[in-house]
Amino acid sequence: MRSNIVQSELLKCAKGAAQLNISTKDLDKIVVGIPSIREQKIIAEKLDTLLAQVDSTKARLEQIPQILKRFRQAVLAAVVNGKAVNIDTDENTLTTLGNIAKNIKYGTSKKCSETQGSTAVLRIPNIGPGYIINSNLKYADFDQKELVTLTLKEGDLLLIRSNGSVDLVGKVAVISENDTEYLYAGYLIRVRLDKERAAPKYISYCLQSPQLRQIIENIARSTSGVNNINSKELASLEIPLTPLPEQHEIVRRVEQLFAYADTIEKLVNSALTRVNSLTQSILAKAFRGELTAQWRAENPDLISGENSAAALLEKIKAERAASGGKKTSRKKA
Repeated sequence: MRSNIVQSELLKCAKGAAQLNISTKDLDKIVVGIPSIREQKIIAEKLDTLLAQVDSTKARLEQIPQILKRFRQAVLAAVVNGKAVNIDTDENTLTTLGNIAKNIKYGTSKKCSETQGSTAVLRIPNIGPGYIINSNLKYADFDQKELVTLTLKEGDLLLIRSNGSVDLVGKVAVISENDTEYLYAGYLIRVRLDKERAAPKYISYCLQSPQLRQIIENIARSTSGVNNINSKELASLEIPLTPLPEQHEIVRRVEQLFAYADTIEKLVNSALTRVNSLTQSILAKAFRGELTAQWRAENPDLISGENSAAALLEKIKAERAASGGKKTSRKKA
């Protein structure tokens, strides 16, 4: 009954608007392949084993994305605690974000439109995990002073400063050379770094680390329903500042490890897609008799004569005829 063939027939017979239903009369019209009773038992046993294996495989695969999430968090934690690279140095120091930023500036409060305006404005939905999502853009018109003040340069950090979800506050994206045509909205805040001291991607990874995320969320959390972090609070965040060459090496290592995780995640998603189709594939094979082809060849006496499917159907017909189609009457309470 769970096979695509039977399910398709059931849907054809189903009636109703709000809730589909099917009558016993319609059920009687559906043709289902019935093997001998012995073969049915063999098929059921094989299906129990195979479908249990499918469910077990699916359950294990579904655990992997969470494992990869914890792996990525561990990698980011290593950036902050100094374990991301095996380089001995006495030059690691804690500094504040404000100390390595040239300036920290809020975005525009100007109302934006999907259809009107000459300049695209980045908003909260455009902040991805470390990068800009350049879809679903809105636009507005700006004078020359605003264009200069709110411009974005390659290597700028763009953070969400206010949101109803505290886990989104402080979410950061690094501006690439393809993002410099945009301005940014008021719920975002731009950090322009001194790139002679700080590598933008390194600082971005620090801000995404579990240690800094906990600090940011503690600062931003509010009972009013809107969580915020302001420029002074952002500037006060402490960052482990390693020498610039080491920062670049850390970025390279992190990107390499993240690429491994991304590859594994793609393979897992592909495997899950295949596993999700396995159930119907197995049921279809059972429906076509492929699961028991060898059993039938080895046991011809169990599928012929009085053990045949034809004999089983005749027995069912005889039992129906004997019952005369009578319905059991209900006793009144």
